[in-house]
Amino acid sequence: GVTSFLVVGSQRAVLFDSGLGVARIGEAVRKLTALPVTVINSHTHFDHVGGNREFTDVRNLDDPFSRASARGEVSESLREYAGATLAEDRVCGPLPAGITSRDYAIPTWQVAASIRDAEMLELGDRRLEVLRTPGHTPDSLSLLDRANGLLFTGDTYYSGEIYLWSPETDVAAYTASIDRLASLEPVLKALLPAHGPPVAEPRQLVELQEALQEIQSGGVSFEPAEGGRRHFKFQHFSILMSGPG
Repeated sequence: GVTSFLVVGSQRAVLFDSGLGVARIGEAVRKLTALPVTVINSHTHFDHVGGNREFTDVRNLDDPFSRASARGEVSESLREYAGATLAEDRVCGPLPAGITSRDYAIPTWQVAASIRDAEMLELGDRRLEVLRTPGHTPDSLSLLDRANGLLFTGDTYYSGEIYLWSPETDVAAYTASIDRLASLEPVLKALLPAHGPPVAEPRQLVELQEALQEIQSGGVSFEPAEGGRRHFKFQHFSILMSGPG
C-alpha cells in the first residue's frame, strides 16, 4: 500500500506519487480537481510511479536512476520483488475491475521536465519546496509546505519497517538526508509519509536521526533477517538494512 497525496492550490495541483498503476489513479484525481496536475515522484521505485503514464506533466529529478526507471530499466532483484505484487496474499480484496492477470509489469512513462533541489512549486495560494533527500534511492526527494508545517516524506521516513537494503540504497547519503529533515522539526506540524499511517509526528525524524547514530556506533542490537539483512527495532519504526560488506 502506497499513500499518494494530492496537494491543491488555486491554480494548479501536485500529485505526489501515483501508486502501482493497477487501478487508474487519474480517474480519482479528476473527481477531486479540474486544475492542471503535475506529478512529482518521491522516488522512482515501481510502487510510486505506476500511474505516471496517465498524466502528461510528470517531473523527476535529472538523475540517471530516474531516467533508467522511466525506461523500465530496474535491477533484477527489484523486478523479482515487484513480480509478486498482485499475489493473492499481498492484495487486500479483489483486483480492480478489468484486471484479470496477477502478473505485474514494471511501469514506464514519459518525463515532461526535470525538477531540482530547492525548487519552488507555485500552486496559487500555496507553494511546495523540493528537497532532495537521497539514500533510499539516488533520486529520493521530499516536499515541504513550509507555510502549513507539512513535510511529505515519501519513503525517506514512515512509521513502519524502513527499507535500506536495495542495491541502489546509500546509507551514508540516507543519514545525511535525515539530518537535513530533522533540522526542520521545529517548524513542522506533521509528516505525511508514503507507507504506514499517513500522518506521523515530526519528532520521529529526530528519533530516526538518533537511531542511525546508534547503529553507526554499534550501540544497538539487531535481529538477523532473510538475505543476511539486519533488522533494528525502535519505538515508532524499524530499519531493515543490508548486512556489512
